[in-house]
Amino acid sequence: MPYCHVIVLRRGKNEAKKWLMHMKLLAAVALHQAKTNILLFSPGHACKVFGRMPHRVPAAQGRVHRLLDGAPDRNRARRVAGGLNPCECSGMDGRNHMQMQPLINERSRCSTHGCRRSNSVPIIELYLQFPWNGPLPRGPWFVVAFGLVSPRAANARNGKSSRQSSSQAVGRSVSNQMRPLRDPAKLAAAASSQRHLREIHAHLLVSGRIASPSHLAAFLASLASSSSDDDDDGDLSYARLLLPRRPATLLAHNSLLRALARGRRPHLAFGAFRDLPLVPDNYSFTFLVRAATALAAAAASALDAALIAGSVHASALRHGHAGDPHVQSGAVSMYAAAGDVGAARAAFAEIASPDVVCVTAMVGALATGGEADAARELFDGMPQRDHVAWNAMIAGYVHTGRSREALRLFDEMRHAGAAVGEVTLVSALTACAQLGALERGKWVHSCAHSRGMRLSVTLGTALIDMYSKCGAVAAAMEVFDSMGERNVYTWTSAVSGLAMNGMGRDCLALFKRMESTGVEPNGVTFVVVLRGCSMAGLVDEGRACFDSMKSNHGIDPWLEHYGCMVDLYGRAGRLDDAVNFINGMPLEPHEGVWGALLNASRIHKNVELGKYAMDKLMAIESKNDAAHVLLSNIYADSQNWKGVSNVRNMMKAKGVKKVPGCSAIEVGGKVHEFFVGGKTHPRHKEIEMMLAEMNQRLRLQGYIANTKEVLFDIEEEDKEDAISLHSEKLAIAFGLVALPEDMEIRIVKNLRVCEDCHDYTKMISKVFNREIVMRDRNRFHHFKDGACSCKDYW
Repeated sequence: MPYCHVIVLRRGKNEAKKWLMHMKLLAAVALHQAKTNILLFSPGHACKVFGRMPHRVPAAQGRVHRLLDGAPDRNRARRVAGGLNPCECSGMDGRNHMQMQPLINERSRCSTHGCRRSNSVPIIELYLQFPWNGPLPRGPWFVVAFGLVSPRAANARNGKSSRQSSSQAVGRSVSNQMRPLRDPAKLAAAASSQRHLREIHAHLLVSGRIASPSHLAAFLASLASSSSDDDDDGDLSYARLLLPRRPATLLAHNSLLRALARGRRPHLAFGAFRDLPLVPDNYSFTFLVRAATALAAAAASALDAALIAGSVHASALRHGHAGDPHVQSGAVSMYAAAGDVGAARAAFAEIASPDVVCVTAMVGALATGGEADAARELFDGMPQRDHVAWNAMIAGYVHTGRSREALRLFDEMRHAGAAVGEVTLVSALTACAQLGALERGKWVHSCAHSRGMRLSVTLGTALIDMYSKCGAVAAAMEVFDSMGERNVYTWTSAVSGLAMNGMGRDCLALFKRMESTGVEPNGVTFVVVLRGCSMAGLVDEGRACFDSMKSNHGIDPWLEHYGCMVDLYGRAGRLDDAVNFINGMPLEPHEGVWGALLNASRIHKNVELGKYAMDKLMAIESKNDAAHVLLSNIYADSQNWKGVSNVRNMMKAKGVKKVPGCSAIEVGGKVHEFFVGGKTHPRHKEIEMMLAEMNQRLRLQGYIANTKEVLFDIEEEDKEDAISLHSEKLAIAFGLVALPEDMEIRIVKNLRVCEDCHDYTKMISKVFNREIVMRDRNRFHHFKDGACSCKDYW
């Protein structure tokens, strides 16, 4: 027969609900690993509970008597209790210990359970252990936590035969579980689950050691740090509930503050700091600065981040703790997260002897602030570098687009013997994604696997991004499908990968799947979905997606969303709709909106609309080199060489220079870069010979150079010579020379591929029977058998 373990609280119904959490943790201890349930019981049913006990010991009678003392039917209470005095509860001894085990310590029994009937109501009123085979009715008076444990299961856990008393088995299991709790502070910090934390607290209650400030502080910190994002009424509330029940100490409050600052909801640390009943010390501000660092990094704008950092630093100054070394070091990290390199420099200059943590923070601040060279100088001067310093410098290179240097430093880090963790590999994967270095990215992936790293959300998302930006969509989706946990960023990365590779229908399907799983898309998700629709020409689907932002998800469109819609209409040739859409915008159009209209004018050769868009764009961003080139292309298409000349003169007057075309290809784990007409590559002679062979074989197939985008009024032959040396053609030639015949050629170009190079590459894929993947500034082109995945819609 199963045994039912009951804990009764002497509380009213409303207060009983407030103490449900206490009930759960105490029941967890009493029942060991049994499932715990919560019911409300009436005083009458408490009598029934007592009546079904096999042995009614005096202590139990006394407990029930006092339990029902406030009930309306006091005569019934006296009859059940047998007229015994409630104070006789103190007479419990070892002989009846197996029949009833009150989970309270001996010292507090008389004060909290005595005949004085103190208003300080005890947490535990009664713990009963008895055979039970009937239903448990509900009532409004008392909270009862109960759970069922079979005698066989209870005994099996303790290695005993089923003939032994179930009471002994359960009692020993609880005792065994509590035996190692001689240092609750350490165990609380190392608790493996929320249930474990509550068991520890129950032990502290039983032993009376919860009064120890250090034990309480450790327990509070562990509760706060174990709280989940959606656990607003869980362990965090439970931790807050404990604070006012003890004399206020900075140790306890700072422990809670520290845990909140390090947790997933650092904004709660500000509330805890505001409610601090004591004067904050240097540790309080150290933890507050850490929370501010996390908030500044996630702030919606630079202004918000600056306000957060400045207010916290000002508060530390006001309380006289801004000069504390820990606060100073934290201030450097805080301003770095806020993007205020000047303030970070000032805070760093005030530190007499910066430690490795502080120097690392400054390295990160300089690197992410665009001063990578200054960061590297500081990094190289560090006498000791831990893995955090290496990670900061690598991430700084990645942030500033210096991906090759990031990968070189990654290699140095490994050779130096520094610990390579998930943060390091995520930065390395991002660098590979920027370069389009698929083979190197695969190596980093295998490195993570060989080190036994779990495929976390962060690592998995970085892998999806890397494979997508290298054109390996199948590999990206394989990683996505293998992930056990995904967040909105994971889904967005996968949707973006499909979009940039021209798979608009698949992009929309994955987005619908995302919505069906209950993952709420954010603004970035809609940006990539709209781009996917634009690249695939899905106008109606894109418009429906745009309209659903506000109606279905409550997201107000950003300027980026409006720019995507203009691009969607413009690419499809619906120029009037694009103009009308701009005129109906509730926001002032930015350069992205007018740039999309200008590009649409180039695609559809509308000179007047192009001039209109250019004028609007120049009023916002007068030195946009891409805009000048687009307008030049529009003029060149219409043979308006005077217009081309005017644009060129305008660029010279403004000091605007066209960004030179650059194409990169990875061979043997090394990235090779080629510029227009470049002749500096060590294998230049071989490249020239292959380029000549390519041109000859394509001419035999009827290839005629498309010179419309040559922005000079020169002879046709000179135009052909000019476009024959475009960087992507040089990269393809090197790929044909250096790569095995059965291997794809993967090119990454910094600019949009021109029409001639696009047609040229299609023919190369057919004539040389090679698959070529090219990533330009806007999208991917997968060339195979003389066709492109974009279907000439780019």
